[in-house]
Amino acid sequence: MTVEEYFQLEENDPDTRYEYIDGYVYALAGGTANHDTIKSNIQRILWNLLRGSKCRVYSSDMKVYISETRYFHPDVIVTYRRICPCRLTIF
Repeated sequence: MTVEEYFQLEENDPDTRYEYIDGYVYALAGGTANHDTIKSNIQRILWNLLRGSKCRVYSSDMKVYISETRYFHPDVIVTYRRICPCRLTIF
């Protein structure tokens, strides 16, 4: 699958998150209540620790650009300084 087809897939199916790795697409499993609690706790801890710094904390609603052939939706993301629109996309 091409990157363009991957972006079209995510646009056409906004209820499912997909990761793109070297031409292959992987649908992400839905999270459990425990998984979401852990993710939220980690995000809150990081946000509190980094408050006032140049770092920002984001959730899995962000798509992370790793390379031209790799895009991910991590549970929690920390960036330094402002995000570059070419690297992270908010949905």
